[in-house]
Amino acid sequence: MGGKKEKRVMLSMWAGVWAGHRCPEGKLRILLLGEDEEESEKGEQLVLEEVPLEAGNENVAGTCLALELAGFFKQQGTINTFKLEGTIQGIPISMLVDSGATHNFISSKLVAALDIPFVMFVGIHIRLGDGHVVFIQRQCENLAVQMGSCLFSVNVLVFDTGDLDLILGMDWLQSLGEVTHDWKNAWMKFVHLDVPVVLHGISTKQSQAAALQQWLPVDDFAIAGGQVEQLQSLLQQFERLFCASTGLPPSRNHDHRIPLINDQPVAVRPYRYPHIQKNEIERQVQELLALGMIRPSHSTYSSPVILVRKKDNSWRMCVDYRALNKVTIPDKFPIPVVEELLDELYGATYFSKLDLKSGYNQIRMHKDGIEKTAFRTHEGHYEYLVMPFGLMNAPATFHAIMNDIFKQLLRTSVVIFFYDILVYSPTWESHLVDLKVVFQILANNSLNLNPQKCSFGQSTVEYLGHLISGQGVSMDPTKIQVVVDWPASTNIKGLRGFLGLTGYYP
Repeated sequence: MGGKKEKRVMLSMWAGVWAGHRCPEGKLRILLLGEDEEESEKGEQLVLEEVPLEAGNENVAGTCLALELAGFFKQQGTINTFKLEGTIQGIPISMLVDSGATHNFISSKLVAALDIPFVMFVGIHIRLGDGHVVFIQRQCENLAVQMGSCLFSVNVLVFDTGDLDLILGMDWLQSLGEVTHDWKNAWMKFVHLDVPVVLHGISTKQSQAAALQQWLPVDDFAIAGGQVEQLQSLLQQFERLFCASTGLPPSRNHDHRIPLINDQPVAVRPYRYPHIQKNEIERQVQELLALGMIRPSHSTYSSPVILVRKKDNSWRMCVDYRALNKVTIPDKFPIPVVEELLDELYGATYFSKLDLKSGYNQIRMHKDGIEKTAFRTHEGHYEYLVMPFGLMNAPATFHAIMNDIFKQLLRTSVVIFFYDILVYSPTWESHLVDLKVVFQILANNSLNLNPQKCSFGQSTVEYLGHLISGQGVSMDPTKIQVVVDWPASTNIKGLRGFLGLTGYYP
C-alpha cells in the first residue's frame, strides 16, 4: 500500500458511504491501521485513507464499504465493538456490533450450514488492509435475528467473516434511532418497538457456554447440575467438532470407488430447466465450487441434475445418477439391521445421539472415480471431489468407514446406522469416558457433527423410530399416530406405502 498519506480523517461515525454511493475522483475508501499507530489496551486506532483505484477498476459498480478490519476477525471486541449472543433459526450465533463497519455482514459458512436463502446483486468491491480486493455479490434479505426478547429483521452481505457469525454495522445501528452506548463496558441502550432495550456484551467463554447449552438434556429425567457442568466442559473441549469443515476431507482407506461392469462412459443429456431453476442451479454450483467440493470437468461421463423442493420450500440440487448406477457393480458390504442394533442396547441408561454433518460429503472420492461423478448443467460440466448423494454404493462405503474407525467401540458403547451414531453407557461416569473416546476418534478422522441434530446425556432418546431408555425399547408414539391417522388407500401405490410403514415395526 505504498507510502503513508498525509491527509487522514478519523472514522468515528457514519463515513458518508452508502449502498449505491460512488467515491469521487476515482478513489476507493478503505480502512487501514496507521503505520505509526500501535494497538492499545482499548483496541486498535483506525484511520480512513483515500487510495487511487488500480487501472481497470475505474468503473467498479456500486460501492464502497468501510470495514473495521483491525480486530475484525478477533474473538474479543476492540474499541467501538463488542460481542453479543443471539440466535438465527434457533441456533446460537456469535455476533459483533461494530460501529466501524458501514453495513451488516454474515458468515458465508453459516449461510451454507443453515441453508439461508440469499439473492444475487450487481456486487460490491471491498479492499482489505493488505490491499486484497474482495467482491461481494450475495445478500440475505430480511434475516430474522433474535437478541434476547427482541427480534430484528436485517439485510446482511455474505462474506467470509472468520470466527464471527454475524457483524452488525452502522446499517443496523442507524435503524435503531437514538442509541446510548458504552463501548468500554460493552453495553448499549435504545428503544425497540416502544420498549427500552439494554444489550450487554459477553466474553468468549460465556458465548461458548450459551452455544453448548442447547444440546444438554431437557427431558423429565434431566441429569444433575454437577453432571451438566461435566458434560458442558467435555463439549467445550471438543467444540471444533461442531464447526463447519473447511477444505477437502482427508484421504482414507475407504475413499469411494465406482466399479463398472464395462468401460463404456455413461453420458445422459441434461434436462431442460425453467429460467428460475437455472438461476438456482448456477447459485448452488458456485457455492459447491467455493467450498471445494466440485471442480470443472473434462470427463467423458455426464449425468443430469434436478432440483427437488425441501420442506422449507427452498431447492436441493441433486445429480440423477440412475444411468450410472445401472452399470455399477454392487458393493456387498452389509448394511446394519435395525433390530440387531437395538438388541445391543440392553443395560444402558445414558445415551448421546450424534449426527454427522452431510456425512457423505465428508468422504473423499477415489481418484479413479472422480471422472465418473461428472454432471452437466445448462452452463457447464463439473465433477465431485467428495462422495455425492445418489450413488448406489455410497451407503456401503459410508458404513465401511464408520465400522473401520469405530471398530473398537462397536457392540460395547456405540451403534451406527448411516449418519446416526448412538453412544450408550450403563453409568454416568462411563458415559463421559465413552463420549470422550468417540469425540477423539471423530477429531482424529476430521469428521464434523451437526449440532442441530445432536443430543447428549439423555436418559430417553429417539433412535431409528424407537424410544430407548433404561427400561428398554418401545415404539415411538408419534409413529404409531401416523399409522392410526393414515387415510384409507385408494390404489396399489398407497396400499404399498401403508404396508411398508406398518411393517417397519416387528
